Order: sequence, then C-alpha cells, then structure tokens
Amino acid sequence: MQIKVGNEIKNVLWAPNPGPQTEFCQTTADYALYGGARGGGKTDALLAEATRWNQFPDYKCLFLRKTFPQLSEVMERAFKLYPQLGLKWEGERRLWRAYSGAFIQFGHCENEKDKYNYIGKEFHRIIYDQVERFTESQFQEINTTLRTTNPNIPTQVLASANPGGVGHGWVKNRWIKKCRPIPNGNKIYNADFNIWWQPLKAGQPYKDEFNQIWQYYPALVFQNPQVMDNDRKYVNKLLALKYEKREAYLWGNWDVFLGQFFQEWRDEIHVLRKKDVPKVPMHWDVLGACDYASSGWYFSLVAAITHNAEIIILEEDYFLGGSIRKKAYRAQRLIEKYPQMKRWACPWDMFNETRDKDTEQVVGRIIDRFVKHIDKDCRKRVRFVKASKDRVAGWDLIRDGLSWSDGDKPWLYVMGDCRKLIETIPEQCYQDQESEDENIIDKEDLDKEGWTHGVDALRYLCMVAKREKKKIPTDVYDAPEKARQQQTQPNHWLLS
Repeated sequence: MQIKVGNEIKNVLWAPNPGPQTEFCQTTADYALYGGARGGGKTDALLAEATRWNQFPDYKCLFLRKTFPQLSEVMERAFKLYPQLGLKWEGERRLWRAYSGAFIQFGHCENEKDKYNYIGKEFHRIIYDQVERFTESQFQEINTTLRTTNPNIPTQVLASANPGGVGHGWVKNRWIKKCRPIPNGNKIYNADFNIWWQPLKAGQPYKDEFNQIWQYYPALVFQNPQVMDNDRKYVNKLLALKYEKREAYLWGNWDVFLGQFFQEWRDEIHVLRKKDVPKVPMHWDVLGACDYASSGWYFSLVAAITHNAEIIILEEDYFLGGSIRKKAYRAQRLIEKYPQMKRWACPWDMFNETRDKDTEQVVGRIIDRFVKHIDKDCRKRVRFVKASKDRVAGWDLIRDGLSWSDGDKPWLYVMGDCRKLIETIPEQCYQDQESEDENIIDKEDLDKEGWTHGVDALRYLCMVAKREKKKIPTDVYDAPEKARQQQTQPNHWLLS
C-alpha cells in the first residue's frame, strides 16, 4: 500500500483509512469500541492495533473471538500481515512473538466457564473482535487481567461490534447510549446505489464512576475504500437483507435488535408508574417466584393478579452468591410484606435430590433446606410450588402476556421500580444462529449464555399463576375512604 506523507509517497504494509478508522487507531480511551455496521474495516484495525507496543519486550496483548472457528477466520488475516512485520508464530501457545519478545496471544471464550482460562495472567491490551458475542460477565472477568508494571505501556480495551448477539444489551448500555455518535457534515448521495448516507463521528466520551473513559467510533461500509473499490457488490448484498438485518448490518442501527427474543416488549406499554397502581387491593392474588443458584445470581419477583386477570410485577430482588439462609431470609421479607400471598414458585431442580460432591451421598432437596430457614407462620400461609422445566412453553406464555398487536391488550406488566427486569427483558436474544453445531440450536429458545435470571423467575411465575377474572368487591380498596379513593383513582383500565 502506498500513502502520501507530506510531499512524499511511501510504501507501508497497512495504514488506517481516513475518518473513523484513523480516529479509532489514535484513541486513548480506556474502553474503545469501533464499528456498528459491517464492512467498516473493524478486524483489520484491531489486528493492526494489537501490534501497537511491540517494541517493548514485556508487552502482552490478548486477542479474542467468541468461538474457535471465528478465531480461525481472523488468524488467516493475521498470517498475511504479521510475518511481514517480523512476527513469528508459536503454534502450541497460539501466539505471535515479536522480535523484542512481546507477544500477541489469540484465544476464544465460547462457553461461560472459558473466561476463567485467562485468570492469573497479565495483559496490557485486551481486544474483543465482535464483543456483542460475549456475555457481560465474560467481559468483566477477562478484563481483570488488564494491568501493567511498565509506565510506558498504557492498559486499554479495544473492541468491535455489530448490533445483535447475546451481548447487544450490555454493549448498547455501556457504549452506544453513553457515547451517542453525531452527524459529521452533510448527507452524501451515492448514485451507484441510489441512496443517501450520513457520515457520523464519535460523540462526547463518557467517564464512568471509576474515572475510566469509554468511547464509540461508528463506521459504515461507505467509509472503507478497500470494499468500495474492490467489492461494490457487497453493498448490494447488505441492501437486499430483510429490514432488521439491513438496519443492523448496513446502517449499524442499535435500536433495531437483530435476533431479539421478546420483540413484543415496549417500555411505554408494559411499564407502569406508581400512580397507575397506587395500592394493591386485598382482593388481588399475590404470588412470588425465584430463580435460584447455589453460587450464582438469586433473583426473586413478587406479582399481583388483578380482578381482570392481568399480572403486574410489583417488586424484584436480586444479588450474587450468598448462603441458602440469606436467600430464604430475603424471600421471607417479601412474603411478610404481602399478607395476600399464598404461593411461591421455584425452579423444578430445587425439588431434586442433591448429592455431596465428595461422598456422592444424598443430602436432601434444596427446597427443603430453603423452606427450613423461613419463619413458621410464613410457611403455613405460603405454598412453595414447583414450576415446569418446559422452557419454550414458559417463553410462549410470557410472549402471550406481552402481546399488544391486532387489538390485543397485554396481560403482563412491570412496575417501573423493577429496573433490572425492565432492562433485561428486551435484551434477551435467540440462541446463536451462527453456531457450528446445529444440534445445540433451539430456534424457539433464548440464548442461555446471557443474563437470564430475571426472565427465568418471570417464566416460573407465569407458569404457576392462576389467571381468572373476578367480580370487583364492593369495598374495592378495603378501606373506609373508598369513595374518596375512587374519586382520586387514576383513570387506568387495569383498575377499571
């Protein structure tokens, strides 16, 4: 490749394209994301940036893709560029070694537990190609290996992404929402494809509570001369895609969620404010549910079933780890708060016999130990019921509850205080349709690698709820001020 430096023409192995690719390669942000659309030169930029500090003997870089087949695709490009830079391939360790002793290690993180393969190591740069394929916990855990003892080598996380994938939600929340791109000049008309396109540039960087800088650099295929000069048919392929894929791949639109599982969700429809439900009447049924993990996340919900057979999620509670006693105590607090509560839904595997890992002896059921730590009065009032393990049936039930098209009214709502559930319902996506193993793909199931604890608890709750319409009692709010309350009651059809 030849580039012009001043008045001279020089031969270089690789140089970033003018515009967003150059800006990305010059960034000093702690967490920098490049791309959005396809064809913007994301992988080439990351491969080049991986070599940034090769002159330092102690420089270590980790380059990650989600799966090994995807990594192999990147390696083909590396084998074309890196030998020309003097790097040597060490196949057994899967890394490229520079003349100085610095190295770039390539890896993948296909399963959730693979994130622990990198713990205990030290890297100055961590690079995620297609970071939307990673779960947030994988991203966070692997980033704990980012540190430096050399003041000349700054630590940095670089990433590329397209809309969609299991990580769409957290990538959008961490980068896109915080660092909204802005127009860069006027729209440009491309006569070859009869379309207008708007160049964008990075907006204001975002500084988080730990004083770390996040920045997003958007790029479109029209800004990549390697594609536009050599494979213009690629644009036609993107234009021919269905709406969701075209918006995601051609325009990098993060508001259209490619592969979104609960497409029925709308904040403006399904999220209720406090004034919509000022008080839970005593004639409404109340039930609880939890998603239980011995050492992982515990997530519980409380819901009311109205006289019109709608389900309203009233409260959520979640935390990581903790003893079975702590989980039972937190459940009891919610049970005591709602005297109408009669049932609590639990995952089916809490009712299975468990065995000691060392002795293989049966040690009883989790549900028995869980209930044992709950107050006797609560145990007498509330029945702990087993939810079905039929995942697809549970998801279909949630979808039915959220459905609002064709004149339907939803029967499933969430109070605005349940922020985590509101955040994670629209983030769920289908199982990875690009998996190499077709046998593990269930096109009716959501991706289990994502943060599913809230929707799992919601699934259990919906599957045990007994929805039936009831006649409104005379004393609708069980209080002597009934007339006054009816006058001030909000005009919401849920309470009609």
